Amino acid sequence: LRITDATSASYFPVSTTKKLLCYGKRNGWWNAKTTALGLSGLRARHFVPAAYVLGLGASTVVSAFCRGSLRRVGLVGLLGGIGANLVLGTKATLATPTQTKGATRFLIPPIIFAFHVSYGLGTISYLFTKTEPGTP
Repeated sequence: LRITDATSASYFPVSTTKKLLCYGKRNGWWNAKTTALGLSGLRARHFVPAAYVLGLGASTVVSAFCRGSLRRVGLVGLLGGIGANLVLGTKATLATPTQTKGATRFLIPPIIFAFHVSYGLGTISYLFTKTEPGTP
């Protein structure tokens, strides 16, 4: 690795929430493909969003199709999973200095939730299709 003063990079954030979610899905998909190719560099944390989505999906199925205490376990898993993500997102939003003011700032936690879900879905989608998201 060689770092010089001639090296530079520019970052251009995406302009819409839809583009951010597409970006997350592509990242998740490429993480799965990178692993399938046997390339290193990814850690378990790269696959947590996929596990999260699978957990939410399992909790949804259990709460929808089971009865009694098993149904309650599914509901707790579903609401707890979503709630925990939103609480942690809110905590991170409040702890981070940002230029976003007022009520708009509280849109950040649901966007973080949606990003993690899209990222996880991207990873899972690689198992079913080898076509990169966003390609015809």
